[in-house]
Amino acid sequence: MSTTKKINLPILLRVQGYLLLIEGLFMTAVIPMTYFHHGINAFSIPFSALITVLTGFILCFSTRGRKGQRLTAQEGVITISLSWVVLSIFGGLPFLLSKSVPNFTDAFFEAL
Repeated sequence: MSTTKKINLPILLRVQGYLLLIEGLFMTAVIPMTYFHHGINAFSIPFSALITVLTGFILCFSTRGRKGQRLTAQEGVITISLSWVVLSIFGGLPFLLSKSVPNFTDAFFEAL
């Protein structure tokens, strides 16, 4: 007979929020080079960074009262798997906004 544990969703969301904040900061690091090279769609990187940072901030802010919790091994695996998907979705935003790829699927796999 096995016992099932509930997954601690707030800690998973907080980790995803921190990862999105980091990804958004890396996106902002590219902004000067985008304007320096006069990119055709120079707005796509800053707008994507803004969306990513705001989403990360919302996730972190909504789980702010939950300190001192630890990830279990099962939650660690879920966090890693979920982070690949979430970071690829947000990493594909510049491709979608600049219309350099025709659809979401291509943008997702381009960012992957």
